[in-house]
Order: sequence, then C-alpha cells, then structure tokens
Amino acid sequence: MSHLEGDNSDTVREDTWRKTRYDYLRGLTQHTPEQYLLLTLVQAHGIRGHRLNDGETDLTAVQTQIERLWALEKANERHVKRLGQRAKQMSKEDKAARKARDHELYKAAGLLGLAGAVDKKTGKLKIDAGFLVGFLKVIIDSNPAIDGNGAKYKALGDSLIAQSQTKKKDKDPV
Repeated sequence: MSHLEGDNSDTVREDTWRKTRYDYLRGLTQHTPEQYLLLTLVQAHGIRGHRLNDGETDLTAVQTQIERLWALEKANERHVKRLGQRAKQMSKEDKAARKARDHELYKAAGLLGLAGAVDKKTGKLKIDAGFLVGFLKVIIDSNPAIDGNGAKYKALGDSLIAQSQTKKKDKDPV
C-alpha cells in the first residue's frame, strides 16, 4: 500500500466520522455556537467545504473555518468520552469502597452474633438495643485494659472467634 492509499483511507474514515457526527449534531435539540456554525457551513458548503455558493469567491477561507470547527468538535467529543471514562472509573472505585465498608459492617454484626447479642438465624437483637449501645459505649470509653480485665476479655473473645472459625472449616471442607 502506498502512502497515497493510506491518505485516501484516512480521508474516507475522516469523512465517515464527519457524516456520522453531522447527523448526530443535527439530532441535538441544543447546540453550542460552534456546533451551530459548523452545521450551517456544512449545510451550505458540504462536509469538507468544497462547494461555493453564488457570489462567493474564497473557498479556502470557508474550508479553513470548517476544518477548524471539525477539529474543535473532535476535541469536544474526546473530552466528553474522557469525562465518561473518568466517571465510570470513579463509580467502580466508589463501588469497591462501599463493598469493603459493607463487608466490615457484616463482620461487626457477625461478632455481635458470636457474642450472643444477635440471633444468627433472624438477625434480630436478643437484648435491648439501647442497653447494648450504652454498654458498648461504657466499655469503649472506660478502656478495659486499665482495670486489669482487658487481657481476660481479649482471651475470651479470641477463643470464641477461633471456635467459630473452626466450626466454619468443619462445615465447608475445601
């Protein structure tokens, strides 16, 4: 394939994009001033500005203006595409963050079930919610390590967690 054939295929591809974009722009209900000017010039002079109308003598000025407007429209299209890609990526990141947060909340609920505060089958509290929250708040604020029982509470909790994990492994052998 010669250099000229490559140029011709690029021109055909560019003209196809321009015709598709022209149809898209015509379908819009609102246009930027540049889009409106582009539509007007293309309608009067063709997709590349090759037609002169009555009384016009300077085709190159029209062609130059149309080429600049097409370049601007292509840049706008790329910009909108990048914005969409960025929004999609942010949406994926937000979804992953929400999933991680939800997982941590489920683990916390599982610990309440392990302690016997939540019925594991129904998910309902076995004790009064106000009492549970108040009790947890007192424990967290008082720092059990200070009264000397922190190590005892931790050992009990670690033991319950280990038993729970052993039961899970026995149920689902891999």
